[in-house]
Amino acid sequence: MVGLVWLDPQSAREVPELTRRARDRPRAGIESTAGRIIHRTGIRRSSHKSIRATHIGHCLAATAINLIRLDAWRQDH
Repeated sequence: MVGLVWLDPQSAREVPELTRRARDRPRAGIESTAGRIIHRTGIRRSSHKSIRATHIGHCLAATAINLIRLDAWRQDH
């Protein structure tokens, strides 16, 4: 069987808290960014019937987020 990984619950508890935080920090940043995108653009509620239209909607939402970030960056500088 390819791809199966068995995790021992005891070994997961033995990882020091600081190590776990350092390991999980990049994912926390990604999750917060994704959450902001979903909240600001309403991207979860797509009313499009086709995958192509949904893809275009996602691209427009990503562009909107990049423009918001660019505006925020320009206001700081």
